[in-house]
Amino acid sequence: MKSLLLAVLGAVSFMAATPSRADPVDMSTVTCAQLLGMKQDEVGFMLTWIVGYIAGTDEETSMDPDILGKHVADTVTYCQENQEMSVMNAAKESAPK
Repeated sequence: MKSLLLAVLGAVSFMAATPSRADPVDMSTVTCAQLLGMKQDEVGFMLTWIVGYIAGTDEETSMDPDILGKHVADTVTYCQENQEMSVMNAAKESAPK
């Protein structure tokens, strides 16, 4: 699990520096099953965006890398157990309280 988290965080930093020409994605429609079928760099990018979106809707302006990493890992675990759920809802359910 720790290696997945490290890969996700590494992919996030790589993706932030790499321009992309992907089609727009409605993030609210992506399911956990779809997320689990993606490449690790895609998973990292998607989950970082979703966690940031959730923080923005809560008007949270601080970012703790340890909490972000735990939230990403917890969302992956939650998705493994709830593959029919949307990733956005899984991230909300697995958010630190």
